[in-house]
Amino acid sequence: MESYKIPGLPKIIPVIKHILKKPKIGSIKYNRWTPQEITTLLTAYKEYGKNWNIISQQCLPTRPPSTIRRKYIHLEKIKARPTSEHNTWTTEDDETLRMATHKYGVGKWSEIRKKFFSDRSSAQVQERWKVLSKTKFGRWSPEEDKRLQELAKQYKEDYRVISEILKRPVHSIYVRYKRLQTPKWTIEELDKLRDLLKEYGKDWERIEQMMPGRNGWEIKKVADTLVCVNPFINKRMWSKTEKELIKKGVEMHGNNWVRVSQVVGTRSHRQCQRYWQIEQGKEKTGKMTNDN
Repeated sequence: MESYKIPGLPKIIPVIKHILKKPKIGSIKYNRWTPQEITTLLTAYKEYGKNWNIISQQCLPTRPPSTIRRKYIHLEKIKARPTSEHNTWTTEDDETLRMATHKYGVGKWSEIRKKFFSDRSSAQVQERWKVLSKTKFGRWSPEEDKRLQELAKQYKEDYRVISEILKRPVHSIYVRYKRLQTPKWTIEELDKLRDLLKEYGKDWERIEQMMPGRNGWEIKKVADTLVCVNPFINKRMWSKTEKELIKKGVEMHGNNWVRVSQVVGTRSHRQCQRYWQIEQGKEKTGKMTNDN
């Protein structure tokens, strides 16, 4: 029986063998780096810089230039980590970094490194700025309040610089500083405000004239927040009309409780918020019981 011959197959077989055959690497290394090689790489970089061809020819002949470059970048990234031993920063360094970023801008890490941190890399400076620029939220401590007042006097209420130092948003720093500057309300002032609200109603301009040292924004805020001061706020159980009005207010304004309280008229924004949260919780618990 004659064997079936494919035309042109003897010519293709050697080509396929040549393609599948792995080339011999020779003396070039592609395995892990030894500690001696890493030290030679760092010393060679100090001498030759980023000339990877010369480093591979004279110092590391068993490593190609591309692998040397990748290894150096990897080592720089390791050094730039906040947990690294090579990336220790003092409080003075942090202050200089904040002032430098305020002067030259965020992203100009090479310029900042050349002028202020010559013994560090730009990656280290960038990683440190990421740690310093994390914003804080939540309550202010008494130490932060004192620090805020000192910095406001030092930098003449430049809230951007203060936000970089205190790691808080600019708006929260502005609001907190204004709140610290305004004196606390005394019992006499609250009694006077209650009497003025009974007499003049919500005529805020006239009430502001009758209360020197207080602006309209402060008076409105106290009247809205403190139920004991505002005589127009209802302190009893919610009526049917109030319940209908709060539903309309939520449909119109959503979770904007100040607007919702304006729709209701006889309740503060905090009362509206608490009532609505309680009602939503009751609906959820009712659904859960029905499902079970």
